[in-house]
Amino acid sequence: MVSLRLPLPFMSAFALTGVERDRPLRNQIREMLHTNCQRRRELLRQGELTEEKRDAILPLHCFQFAIHLLAHDPALTSWTDAEAMQNSRECLWFLMEPLLQDELGFSYLKRLAESIKIRVDAEDTAFSEKIYGLCDLSLNLLLSRGAHCLLRDLPKEPLIINTMFKMHPDPNFVNSKVYLPLELTIKRKEAPVKEAEESVSDNDEQSMMLTNLDDEEVTPRREVPEKKTKKKAADEDEKTPRKAKKKPVVHDDESGSAAKESVRRSSRRKVEPQSSEEEKSSEEKESSEDEEEEKEKASPPVRRASKRRKK
Repeated sequence: MVSLRLPLPFMSAFALTGVERDRPLRNQIREMLHTNCQRRRELLRQGELTEEKRDAILPLHCFQFAIHLLAHDPALTSWTDAEAMQNSRECLWFLMEPLLQDELGFSYLKRLAESIKIRVDAEDTAFSEKIYGLCDLSLNLLLSRGAHCLLRDLPKEPLIINTMFKMHPDPNFVNSKVYLPLELTIKRKEAPVKEAEESVSDNDEQSMMLTNLDDEEVTPRREVPEKKTKKKAADEDEKTPRKAKKKPVVHDDESGSAAKESVRRSSRRKVEPQSSEEEKSSEEKESSEDEEEEKEKASPPVRRASKRRKK
């Protein structure tokens, strides 16, 4: 088998190792199966081959021989036997595991199982239900253990050998029945699917809204000024600080110069901030200067009165 001297149908015998309990022997046979698949893939990459030669070398093509071999196994009495179907499940997975390493492995095996399920056994139709049960087992394994694989488009439909599986008498036959015991069925989780559907529907609605907005002529809205009520006006008046009205200052002729000087000094204080000590000294100087000015203003009439008395 490793040297590829035997034809492809003999490769289906590797599936019977699934029920082997001796682990060292099972691992050794698994390595032989992997090397066999790798050598066949290398032969397919070497050069141009005809379709007949490619089908004779393609390792994925051996899967239908394994289904036919396990369906005629005496240990499998019926598809309703849970223990026998569990053993067949282990046999199928032992062969499917290296086949799924191919890029088209998932798509090829899925399409092959679906195509065989609408056919009947060419030798004896009594084995057809067992064949359907093995096809459902393989689809079950693909959904459970091969979920990481991608579903790709096949360049052509899988070639099914008519000597093993012939067409159903009814050309419109659709096999929708599941030939699996309840112990081997997969219960799919519906909650994540519903959430995904809801998110998709929401996205569709949003995209529809956007397309409708793009189609329609959108007119810009005019900003309408808000009408101020009495309460709002009163609140605004309270918030705004009221400016105190300046009263006109009337200066006498005699004290006009003194008032101007006091205004200049006050402006200087605002422009140049002084420290507390400097402010005190400046205030004392200003007060002394104001007193002297008042004395000077009051002194001239006193001097004139004294001169008149002397005369």
